[in-house]
Amino acid sequence: MAQVIKTKDASPMGEYHRTAIDDAKDAADILITGYCGERATLYSRVPLTGAGIRDCGSYYTATERALARLRSSYAVMSDF
Repeated sequence: MAQVIKTKDASPMGEYHRTAIDDAKDAADILITGYCGERATLYSRVPLTGAGIRDCGSYYTATERALARLRSSYAVMSDF
């Protein structure tokens, strides 16, 4: 049976401390917010164009192939 050992006190309930992941998401150019079928839903700080990318107003969708191209040019992170 596994034994849990307390190493430090937890943050008080309702108090949030930013982590390195929060900072990395803030620095990312593109955040992947989900997947619908074979397309990724993206939030981007930069305008995106090209084959496999659709502008849906407040967000973009991209195929896996287009997302691979974007990853080579921009900082991309998942937001889930």
